[in-house]
Amino acid sequence: MTNSSTKNDPKIYSLLSIGQRGVGKTVFLIGSCTELYTNQYQENGQQIWFDCEEPEIQQTFESILRQTTQTGQYPSATMKITNFDFSLKLRSLWGNKTLCQFRWWDPPGESCQIYNPAFLMMVLNSDGYCAFIDAYNLVERANDPKALAQSFELVKSIAEVLHSNNLEHPLAIVLTKCDRLRLDSQDGQILDRGIQPLQAFLENLKINYQIFYSSIPIVAGDDGFDLKTSETAKPILWLISKLRNTEIFSLNGDIINSVI
Repeated sequence: MTNSSTKNDPKIYSLLSIGQRGVGKTVFLIGSCTELYTNQYQENGQQIWFDCEEPEIQQTFESILRQTTQTGQYPSATMKITNFDFSLKLRSLWGNKTLCQFRWWDPPGESCQIYNPAFLMMVLNSDGYCAFIDAYNLVERANDPKALAQSFELVKSIAEVLHSNNLEHPLAIVLTKCDRLRLDSQDGQILDRGIQPLQAFLENLKINYQIFYSSIPIVAGDDGFDLKTSETAKPILWLISKLRNTEIFSLNGDIINSVI
């Protein structure tokens, strides 16, 4: 679903954030925005960043980030950024440009049930999806088939809706809390095996999906604590690139040249 008042206006997309309470959606969003916000001040190459359209949401974002960096604790499950609009901006030698605009929808985890008519309507009216799964829980419950099935239930329901309605909307699956695992050891092997049934299910339905591993640890610094981000925003940038039919977005200017 796109809207544009004129042919040259930036398109507006709707992204639906999906995941149970406490899975790490707010930490992911803060990490993504912080990473790109910092990136806009880099001196070399081109820069891309998210520009929040609403002052109140920006203040909430800054408040959550400030509390996290002061206490060294992740925000509680009750602290979240629910819905907001943002623009994806690009700075190059030719000045600043708005590539597109987004509405980020983040319904409460308990309402994310496909039999909920309001939630189903949100699914059908969205252009792309960011589904969050707790990777640490997948590893911890690797020997519990019922728990694994419950972890994938919502994503599978979304995939079935897309398939039955012949929708090719992109679906980014974000495996959160990977900083609590050793992905280069047995943890990584267990996680890969655990996620295989979901991958097979999505590929069988020919869903346009990509899996991402999200690691956003809190590290101690000289002046408190910081969220350590590395390609944290990649799932959102992948969704944007798919919706715009462009190359994968990157903080690397050589890639950005292909999407202008």
